[in-house]
Amino acid sequence: MSRIKMRDAGYKLRKEILLAKKAENDECMRGTIYQLLNALSVRNEGKFMDIVIRLYSSTKLPMADGFVYMLGNKEKFSEYGYSFILGLKGSYTDSKDSKSEDTKQSQDKSGEEN
Repeated sequence: MSRIKMRDAGYKLRKEILLAKKAENDECMRGTIYQLLNALSVRNEGKFMDIVIRLYSSTKLPMADGFVYMLGNKEKFSEYGYSFILGLKGSYTDSKDSKSEDTKQSQDKSGEEN
């Protein structure tokens, strides 16, 4: 699971919620996004996961696998959490861009190890 996939999961959830609420913008999600940001900033995994599970429970979407990797891992909790929230706020790129970004990140990491 990568940051890009978590961001895309947030974006898919955003689309599903906005469709269900028949909303054109994310005003209806602003309070929830602030709660997620607050839980993330104080590293409260329980609160963050509680909110995310409630959001997914209101849709037919399956939860992203990345949430499992976040539990008990402070670095992934922060990295994946912020990526997910960015997706909820509307950050998204075409799948072609995502693949090229993942490839670039892999190449950058392999270059750092040398």
